[in-house]
Amino acid sequence: KCTGLASLDLSGASSLSSIGNGAFADCTSITGGLVIPATVQTIEDGAFYGTGLQAVSFEGTPARVGAYLFGDAALPSTSLVYIGFESALAAPSGWDPAVFESVPSAGMLAYPDGATGFWHGEFGTPYLDGWTRASGPLITSAATASFPQGAGGTFQLVALSDLPAIWTLDGAPAGVSVNPNTGVLTVPAALASGTYPFTVVAMNEWGTTRQPFTLSVATPAPTPLPTPAGGGAGTGLAATGDVPLWPPVAAGAIALAAVALSLKKTRE
Repeated sequence: KCTGLASLDLSGASSLSSIGNGAFADCTSITGGLVIPATVQTIEDGAFYGTGLQAVSFEGTPARVGAYLFGDAALPSTSLVYIGFESALAAPSGWDPAVFESVPSAGMLAYPDGATGFWHGEFGTPYLDGWTRASGPLITSAATASFPQGAGGTFQLVALSDLPAIWTLDGAPAGVSVNPNTGVLTVPAALASGTYPFTVVAMNEWGTTRQPFTLSVATPAPTPLPTPAGGGAGTGLAATGDVPLWPPVAAGAIALAAVALSLKKTRE
């Protein structure tokens, strides 16, 4: 099993035309969203079988998509809640009837006006009949972020949608802002330590999605003082495990005292 891959980003694969049979099957660690580029024309059986993907968006309409894309009766998909189509889609003849078998019984479908297809049962078993049309972007980024006090920083908000999302914040502390077009959340270094709950808002022509968000700013832990090494000159400490001398006595003074005692015994 592939357990070390946490996400997929195919946005830079401008020449990608096919995704092979079981290409990412059983990559259980893959979560979040995936955009399948318009250049992809073939997706073979079980390409994303058993992954933890929450959202998938098709930029184009592949000519062929195999069966059990995300799961089957033996291993149903439990995480997928959003499927988007950017182009008008009538049920393509090259798509297997079991493409969406064993996806959850409810979720959000995003598609342009005039599209028909899987959600209307043309493929026999209506795997997506319980799904409803998306009313806004699906926010897939984490609902929490933490920064050390005095450092500040940025956090990337992410929403999967077939239309561009515009970002705003509701109830955020003074100084915390978001770029409305990119979704980059900026936290100023001057923000005091504490916990700040507010709401992240993503909107487009289909609707508005709100996500409760918690920002944590922590006071840095104090830097510990260095521990003196055992037996060092001037520390007053003997070797590790010995009883420390007190008050501290320089190693040179101990040596001189030993020489003086030896001379005294010699004279006697």
